[in-house]
Amino acid sequence: MKKLVLALTMLAFPALLITSTSLNAAEVASPVVTLLTEVSGVWSSNIGNYTFLTTINLDGKTKTISAGLDTYSVTIKNYDNEKKIITLTVNKANDPAEIWIIRQVAHKDGFTLNLTFENGKQMDLSFVRNLN
Repeated sequence: MKKLVLALTMLAFPALLITSTSLNAAEVASPVVTLLTEVSGVWSSNIGNYTFLTTINLDGKTKTISAGLDTYSVTIKNYDNEKKIITLTVNKANDPAEIWIIRQVAHKDGFTLNLTFENGKQMDLSFVRNLN
């Protein structure tokens, strides 16, 4: 009986993970969870003499990107773990949804992010801190 309970618990545990993180079975079983966690955090970008903060939250149940006073709900459209690229559908309140791409750029001391907007403009982001 103990073996049966243990086997059922082991079978149910992945389902609990999928439910609690809103990821599908392939995402739970793959390194994408790590990639989503790695890019989630507070990032900064410099434009002219100004520094802007962007908060990326892709590893939770609710996936969002906040920039300035705007927070956008996002869904993961696609990801390429080998190339470290995440393609997002960004849902804007009064505008059509846009496609944004986050690319992790490796450096000897870690990595930065490159964010490409639907219009082709790009923004380089440097790590500030984790979300927690």
